[in-house]
Amino acid sequence: MVRKNRQNNRAFKNTMKEKKETYTFVEAFNKVDELRAIENTSMSDYVIKMQEEVGEIAESHLMITGYKPMKNPVSKNKATQINHEKEHLAEEAVDSIIVGMAILSANGTSQQKIEELLKQKIDKWVSKLVVKKKIKK
Repeated sequence: MVRKNRQNNRAFKNTMKEKKETYTFVEAFNKVDELRAIENTSMSDYVIKMQEEVGEIAESHLMITGYKPMKNPVSKNKATQINHEKEHLAEEAVDSIIVGMAILSANGTSQQKIEELLKQKIDKWVSKLVVKKKIKK
């Protein structure tokens, strides 16, 4: 157990040395995969965390659209407050993407399989839009 903790600490220190401005999708997935292995969180915890993140996205959307009052307004100006909440919604959406990556990693889903599924799901979306005559194929 002590040896594994030392390996995890070394891996974490190496992770922290690699500071980048941005990550590509593949770099992000690799980083999440690395961190998930160090953290060793259960799949159930990730699924629950995803529910939490999606709930936060929904809450932000309801505040942006006026169906729910703003929490802790940063400004009396409505446009400024809405822009702030849109930034918060984007942050929560990215949190959801990261948790989704952790779920895929914990599930053992390969990057190739993820790419195949992305194409399949986007193509399905396109097909639905074609049927609804929203786009031409």
